[in-house]
Amino acid sequence: MTEPIRAGVIRNPRSQRNKAGPLREKSLPTGVRVEMPFTTEALAETLRMFAAEGVRHLMVDGGDGTLRDVLGALPAAYGKQWPTIALCASGNTNLAAADVGSFKRGPEAIARWYDTLSGKAPCRRSGRHAIEVRWPDGSRPPVFGFFVGCANYARGVQMATGTVKQKGFLHGWAVSATIAGAAWQVLTGASDSDWQQGSALALAINGGEAIEGNRFVLLSTSLHRLFGLGLWPFWSDAAAEGALHWLDIRAPAPQFGRALPAILRGKPKPWMLADGHYRSGRAMRLQLTMAEPLIIDGEPFGPDSNGQLDIHTGPEVQFHAPA
Repeated sequence: MTEPIRAGVIRNPRSQRNKAGPLREKSLPTGVRVEMPFTTEALAETLRMFAAEGVRHLMVDGGDGTLRDVLGALPAAYGKQWPTIALCASGNTNLAAADVGSFKRGPEAIARWYDTLSGKAPCRRSGRHAIEVRWPDGSRPPVFGFFVGCANYARGVQMATGTVKQKGFLHGWAVSATIAGAAWQVLTGASDSDWQQGSALALAINGGEAIEGNRFVLLSTSLHRLFGLGLWPFWSDAAAEGALHWLDIRAPAPQFGRALPAILRGKPKPWMLADGHYRSGRAMRLQLTMAEPLIIDGEPFGPDSNGQLDIHTGPEVQFHAPA
């Protein structure tokens, strides 16, 4: 008799779409366990338990932040042999799920996931390198994510998780509302506003010389596309290598209103590239020195005691989605 596939579900009880409560165990396939850890410590213990029981397949039922927290706890639980990851997009932002695919929600989603694992249903497999953020002074363990940013991006996220969210904009609309709101602040604000002046930052790419100056925005992702909005604010030449797509705009950004449509399409005009204010490319590593926090999948993380953060190409995560 074939052994049941050992699979585990991490269901974020705080995710917007999961507040209805736990799933009924009798509705789950044999071999699947669902856990709803409420704390970081409980999440770490759950993953250690899964690893000890031989669980090699995980479903993460939450948003980008839940996925970030799960990935951060995997090294202690699984070492370097991470399980496959399936996603249920039930958070406020679900950029990773929009890129690699996701299952729907509830018992039906788990049943279909189990069928893809057993070969009864077709599946889509893809790999994405996580972004690994390290603190050089060793003050905390690395954090793994898929979208990071700072300067005006951090201001935009603060707005999205405050005013925008209070007005009822959730999921993909939070992303679009953040972009629209940030652009409006820049285009209508005074020339000496915080939005126009940006944030002081030193950036070194692949261990090269750091370039200092105020940044309008700095973004990086290891995803291949962003949340179904047709936006891709990155570009590079054909010979560029590295899993990290990055965008670096110095402040104040010249003719930002004129440049914005080209930025969002990832197709800069020659005048934008002429003086180095608008830069983008691919890399394996970014080194930051700054005073303000870095946003990692929606949450702020401050730099180390020396104001430094290292952004590395992290391990490749194997995603499992319906075909």
